[in-house]
Amino acid sequence: STAFDCAEPQLPTIEKSAQATTDNPDGSQRVSYLVTAEAPAPVEGDPVSNLGYSLTEQPDALPSGTVLVGDWHAVAVAPSDLAIDEPTWGGTGEWNVVSGAQFTAEERGEGVVTHTYRIWADIDVAERPSEPAPCEEGGTGIAIWNEVQLSIGENTTSGRACGSVDWDEVTIEKTAQLPSEQVSVEPGDTFDYVLTV
Repeated sequence: STAFDCAEPQLPTIEKSAQATTDNPDGSQRVSYLVTAEAPAPVEGDPVSNLGYSLTEQPDALPSGTVLVGDWHAVAVAPSDLAIDEPTWGGTGEWNVVSGAQFTAEERGEGVVTHTYRIWADIDVAERPSEPAPCEEGGTGIAIWNEVQLSIGENTTSGRACGSVDWDEVTIEKTAQLPSEQVSVEPGDTFDYVLTV
């Protein structure tokens, strides 16, 4: 008789987390996300093989009133020499960040292995959205959602995270700078206005 054994393929897991938003000197705000792919530890007694994967980034459409400044960017974090196939993305078409990454058999033989990438973009909030939606109900800020998909052949898994930018309401107060105890002016008087933003 012949015996057959079929095992599920070992697939990496993917996790995405939003990092703290920072302010840029030009007034835009930088949102960033960490993407961590983790290879499963080898099964004892089984041969250890290379495990390749691809990463595709899928940022959501930006909310009304927000504008992408330049491009989206992808950089390697750890190991820092991970290859990036498409380090920038202008907002149209597919963004195949990594097409042939690999957890080597040597790496996997040493235990659980992780590859970490950083995704970031500068966002300008030109006007307050008509219906601002925060990342969480009852929260504040404007949600910038971002998704990543990890693929091995026909098998896929994904991670999703929400960064946040703020809308700063600017008001101007105008006051007259008059000598002490003077509350009114006469035609021909000279005085200064003070604008407070």
